[in-house]
Amino acid sequence: MASSHFRAAKASRRPSRKRARGFAAGFTLVELLVVIAIIGILVALLLPAIQAAREAARRTQCINNEKQLALALQNYHDTYQTLPHGIAGPAGKIAASWSTYILPFMELQAEHSAILPDPADPIIHSGGTPRPELASAVNTRPSVFKCPSSQMEDADPSEALARGRNSLIFGTTNYRGCRGIRDDAPGGNLNTVRSYWGPKNLPTSQLIGVLYLEHRVEKPTRFRNIIDGTSHTISIGEVDEVPMVPALATVGERWRERGASDDGTLAERWPTWPGSHGDKDDCLFNMWDPVRSAINSGDRDCASSKHPGGVHFAFCDGSVHFITENIVWEVYAALGTRAGDETVAELP
Repeated sequence: MASSHFRAAKASRRPSRKRARGFAAGFTLVELLVVIAIIGILVALLLPAIQAAREAARRTQCINNEKQLALALQNYHDTYQTLPHGIAGPAGKIAASWSTYILPFMELQAEHSAILPDPADPIIHSGGTPRPELASAVNTRPSVFKCPSSQMEDADPSEALARGRNSLIFGTTNYRGCRGIRDDAPGGNLNTVRSYWGPKNLPTSQLIGVLYLEHRVEKPTRFRNIIDGTSHTISIGEVDEVPMVPALATVGERWRERGASDDGTLAERWPTWPGSHGDKDDCLFNMWDPVRSAINSGDRDCASSKHPGGVHFAFCDGSVHFITENIVWEVYAALGTRAGDETVAELP
């Protein structure tokens, strides 16, 4: 009898233990909110690190692109004993840029042949209906001309170009050639001295960059012309659409801005790799003005990028360096000249 009472008492306690276990396994509202807060804090801590890692990967790819372009320039020089012109042909023509001339040295021979069937003729298009293979080649952007951090369209989006003398739509680029300190005479008087360069009284022909305009120089650059040293002379720099600095708010020339073109058209402008639409800024940047040409100033004259704090530049020796937008102007300008005879410290 006693054992039956014990079993009955034990059985009567079991449901309460089951209920107790079920109640202990749940979460209160406060506990749930604490867990959500902890997860939010972890995400907030990890997200910047993830973004930084992604940007580091994009910068690495950008460096590889510029190195490939720089090495193609070196191979071009090895073959022809000279660098290509920054933009070939006479002024105001739809002419090939340095980028087109180095295509065969990046396994892009088919594109080169479609754009320049006669390598001796730098004019890409003279009007009328373009050849289908030409239209297809210039409208495509090879991956080597695209920085992964950029959000620029792959082809010039302006419809205005098709209503003018150029019925071609060019592929865009994130890399332009360096033309140094530009000459300031419309006729190309290379004996003109830039007054702001100081007491050296050097002719502008010594202050231009390695990739210049054919109609303003007698011959393209050879390595022996680079007396500043190939490791201290910029050949290529990035370009992208970045905000305009306040000092240029009313006088600067932005990308995609109508009317800001040397050829006088109303077309919107984008940097393009096959050649110039008639404006040298399409393919070349410069160091002619301490404000407009400063890194990331937002003006079309400057080198610019979406990388935080600066721009990648390729040098004539094939190396690539990241230069900050806070670099001393005189040092930056000196890196752009091919024969300025300046003294520049070692780069990182």
